[in-house]
Amino acid sequence: MISSFIKKYLDPNRSVLLGLSGGPDSTALLHLLLEQGIKFSIAHIDHGWRAESAVEAAVLQSLAEKLNIPFHLRKLNLETAIQGDKVMQDFESGSFAMGVDHSQKVKATPIANDYGSKDCVNLSPSIAVFRLNGVEGNLEAASRVERLKFFSQLCQENNYQAVILGHHADDQSETILKRVFEGASLTNLRSMDFVSHYENLVIWRPLLHISKKAILEWLQERRIKFFDDYTNRDQQFLRARMREGIVPQLSHAFGKEISGGLLQLGEEARELKLHLDELCIPILQKVEAGPMGLMLDLNDCSSHYLLKHLIRQLSQDLSREQLNLAADFLADKASNKQISEHLYVDRGRLFVLKSQPLLPETAVKLQDEIRFGPWKIKVSKDIVPNACGWVNAWKGLLQVTLPEGDYFLSSCKQNAALRKLWSNNKVPTVLRERVPILKSDSGVCCELLTGKTPVGNAFSVTLRLGSFQK
Repeated sequence: MISSFIKKYLDPNRSVLLGLSGGPDSTALLHLLLEQGIKFSIAHIDHGWRAESAVEAAVLQSLAEKLNIPFHLRKLNLETAIQGDKVMQDFESGSFAMGVDHSQKVKATPIANDYGSKDCVNLSPSIAVFRLNGVEGNLEAASRVERLKFFSQLCQENNYQAVILGHHADDQSETILKRVFEGASLTNLRSMDFVSHYENLVIWRPLLHISKKAILEWLQERRIKFFDDYTNRDQQFLRARMREGIVPQLSHAFGKEISGGLLQLGEEARELKLHLDELCIPILQKVEAGPMGLMLDLNDCSSHYLLKHLIRQLSQDLSREQLNLAADFLADKASNKQISEHLYVDRGRLFVLKSQPLLPETAVKLQDEIRFGPWKIKVSKDIVPNACGWVNAWKGLLQVTLPEGDYFLSSCKQNAALRKLWSNNKVPTVLRERVPILKSDSGVCCELLTGKTPVGNAFSVTLRLGSFQK
């Protein structure tokens, strides 16, 4: 069932981590790993949603001890949770407190005896109490994030190659249908991958090609017991509504099983994404990264869909409306369009800005070495070649030789003549208020974005974003 996957991906010199809930899917994985003779450890999370969950955690720990398998347990104690809608309201308002308490003793139940546990099992000592901060969405999403964080922590601390999870083909079809209902883009309709990543965590899902029915039959043939978590059928949770109601109802109304078609749709979406990713590789190699951010010339890209895919690669926090707007502006070669706080489009170029300090509104006299906003300016009697223009400014290094005089650094906010000059010379708006100008007391004005600098050889000025290297 998983031998070909293990042969392909397993490093025999490293252990892996099994995410074990005790349900049929992860229990099947447990026995498959044992059959393969693979070195692994177990991670279990007790969500505390059911009275018997502490018993189950104790049973799994006892089983791991008998099998001589390292066992990691985390208990999520939703202290403020109550039944019904109040649970969701409390969570969405951020009032859930989550803690860890492993010090209690629990009594075994008949299902515990199926695993051969003792009547009384001591759990590991208490860990720290923590709060669920910064997690958005519903209770399912929050729990998923906490699980992945726990797995990631364990993999880093113990050098596990990956965490193995029991998602199967039915989970795949439910995920795809959910994304269809949410109106996801075509590439995001893809199914879960056999190998994926969450930040630095490697996730293996070797059962994605196996149906739930096949897993249950495999367990039944071997008379392997598992826990039946009734919350998986609790339709206050979306996954349960999909599994117990929506998918069966759609299959019944359609007259045949819809899971196969959904899986095929997911595979087509996966192939489409891989194809677009390959098309993006040579284009993304042309990204010009500088201290201000990223710039990419997309004038040679004519596909609206590919433009959207490229934009997603560089800026992932856009709404669908913003994404379509950016692609439209790029295709139309529109000038000086701001899409979001950090995303700009100008004449077929895409700019993704980093956050950086703004230029001061008050002019400052030019000195031998001075900082003006994010720019470090240095004056030298050594004459250097001019290096001006907005492209050099984007790279964060400007050099200009000036005639004699006293100069002041300032921004251009109140200078209508300069704004007109820059517009005529097609200087991107995104740079106009991020690069200082130099004005002398004799009336000489030196802007650095068009490359049209005054003639002089008295001294050189170097402007660099950030500090000078020693």
